[in-house]
Amino acid sequence: MSDQMIINELRNVVRELEKQTKVLKEIAGNQSNIEAAVYNSAPSN
Repeated sequence: MSDQMIINELRNVVRELEKQTKVLKEIAGNQSNIEAAVYNSAPSN
């Protein structure tokens, strides 16, 4: 396997990880919104 092929493969891996990181950040943001909504809807007594 040539160096260039390895470099291209690593670039693909990095690109895929960046996509997955973006998705995970969106999920974490949604989770925070859900937690805030649950907290705010709880009776305050």
